Amino acid sequence: MLKLSSKELKDMSQLSSIDDAFHLSWESFSQVAVLFIKSRRSPTLNEFREWDVYTRALYLKARSSREGKPPVSYESLKGPKRDGWIYDWVMPYVDGPIKFGSYSSETKPTVIPHHLYLLVKEAADIMKRSDWRSDPNDLKDLATVEKKIRFFCYYFFSHLPTDWEYNRDYASKEVESYDTTREPKYNMSGYTPINSFRGEDVELECDEYSSLSRQDMIAIMYMIHSRETPAISKMVPHQIKFYCRMCSCFGIQYHRLEDASEDDVCLMNVGLHS
Repeated sequence: MLKLSSKELKDMSQLSSIDDAFHLSWESFSQVAVLFIKSRRSPTLNEFREWDVYTRALYLKARSSREGKPPVSYESLKGPKRDGWIYDWVMPYVDGPIKFGSYSSETKPTVIPHHLYLLVKEAADIMKRSDWRSDPNDLKDLATVEKKIRFFCYYFFSHLPTDWEYNRDYASKEVESYDTTREPKYNMSGYTPINSFRGEDVELECDEYSSLSRQDMIAIMYMIHSRETPAISKMVPHQIKFYCRMCSCFGIQYHRLEDASEDDVCLMNVGLHS
């Protein structure tokens, strides 16, 4: 069984990053997910010490959630069961992002979502540092936050103002123009989420970047919206990665969903109830 020295336990504050899934390569991520999270095999002390801080964080946080709520599925949300032929069917990748809901033309957002503003502000703050163009750490931090911005914009494009795109050169102006006093931070009254798993689009669409079906993605978003930490070990690697990245973009510790606020999860509302 893995045992850590007192110094290593003291240094666990290093594991507070929520960006593990954005730092790890797919090879490292899937190896940890399959060999140590799903199989429940504890790494040896030497294996653990060879891991970088993000691999350690993924393993330890996932292990801490083993007794969490079982991950939801479309069956538990009263969706249709997959017939045998669907398992043999290669689901076509969708050309572009999958849509999870929409606003009416009268209620289309005119400002970016609050959590996207926080990401853009993080990028702008990095670029205010005097030597950010030559500092490897600043460049690494900027690359990570811009990965999160692209992820956010891709999966939550319905919540963006018409034709809005992230532009590094205008990040500071975007931050300056954002009204931080606006309440509520999110107005979802004009948004209509997908409220059914039924229909050909839902059953057969697959997202190219996450390699997940629309059903799986909706189930994960529903799970985050519930603010009940799932047993991550019962999820497959692609689901774990999507789940962790989704949480990261909203500043949520993926092994402690209960700490998230309503604002943190409101965009994950897919209109379903278990």
